[in-house]
Amino acid sequence: MNNLFHNIKPQKTEKTKSLTVGIPRAFCYHQHGRLWENFFTMLGCNVVVSSCTNQHIIDLGVKNISSEACLPVKVMAGHVLSLIDKSDVIFIPRYVTTDKNEFTCPEICSLPDMIKLSVKPKFEMMEIALDLHHGLEKTEQSLTHVAKRLELDESIVRSAFLKAVKNRLRSDMETATMGTTTLEAVKTPTIALLGHPYMIGDGYISMDITSKLKSHGYKVVTPSNLDYSTKRENAYPYEGRIFYGAGLENLGSAFYFARQQNIKGIIFLTPFACGVDSLVTEFIERHLKTIKNVIPYMKITIDEHTGEAGFDTRIEAFLDMIGE
Repeated sequence: MNNLFHNIKPQKTEKTKSLTVGIPRAFCYHQHGRLWENFFTMLGCNVVVSSCTNQHIIDLGVKNISSEACLPVKVMAGHVLSLIDKSDVIFIPRYVTTDKNEFTCPEICSLPDMIKLSVKPKFEMMEIALDLHHGLEKTEQSLTHVAKRLELDESIVRSAFLKAVKNRLRSDMETATMGTTTLEAVKTPTIALLGHPYMIGDGYISMDITSKLKSHGYKVVTPSNLDYSTKRENAYPYEGRIFYGAGLENLGSAFYFARQQNIKGIIFLTPFACGVDSLVTEFIERHLKTIKNVIPYMKITIDEHTGEAGFDTRIEAFLDMIGE
């Protein structure tokens, strides 16, 4: 595998030069979007990313996806539809696992299939499978298909994947944005905001909650502010066990934040009908009741019908309670 790290430049063809890859600004884009942009850029493709989520995108998704799907899936469908006329192919990665013993939810595992079967008009889709728990066999197969579509040697595509994506995934998991040591030194009253990255990172469906909390004088921390090991060590009752990756992130973060004196409250932002969160929030609520110094906690469920006025009222009431 070491020979794949050589600095090999793509042998571009006319087909490769003109190929425009559309990347939806949804789901795992909020964690790894830049990695995938770099991957396709290294292969000589033009890359176009959909615009930030807006009401039009949500409406498009709602019309094309089953009402039983969670809000992020509907948002993804809307982003895909917004890219159809702007790209030759649309890239939707298939995330199964991104680490040992950590799985994604069934809707993320099957996301390419759900979108492909539901969205009309039809479009050309490109996918790369990530199943690091079981090795790179499925990834290798999907990279072979990408190489054929781009008319590139498979070694070039694999090299770009290792450099731009796989190695960066591990680096991102091991490196924190702020780090636990710095977090412990923070004296400003702080709110811990929990939830999936595609909920917190999407300013429209999160109703810009981070800015709203900051406008009231609070610092905001999220699971991204903690290092990988801290979150796994604190993920009661699933520490060291097979579970959903997003569940471990939020469980570990909740229990770590609950012990920090500067954390004045915890807010969990969850999409309606999220199966993973239905388990995780229950464990958090039960566990927080057992600690000596009870910390204020609020779960906010969001779907396409959630109104901003009611959302803001709940935030303000929660902050008023903390300030009393």
